[in-house]
Amino acid sequence: TPVLEAGLGRVFSGFERLVRGFVAAQTKTDEDARGPRLVAAAAVAAFRVGLELWVASDASSDLAGLIIANLDELTEGIQLAG
Repeated sequence: TPVLEAGLGRVFSGFERLVRGFVAAQTKTDEDARGPRLVAAAAVAAFRVGLELWVASDASSDLAGLIIANLDELTEGIQLAG
């Protein structure tokens, strides 16, 4: 529903700001630098895709497992690129 989507959008936006701040602090860079922004966006996307898959499974899948698998796949891709 539009109301639910708007609420989730606010949650994801807040989560992205939180992750971006954490990454910036850990890497001693500015929150607006490319690195923290990319990591935060990827983390939120991993969470969002996990949530979408979970909903599509009628909540029969393990939500945490889906999100962790998405984050693991992102990490593997980052390591391959590095």
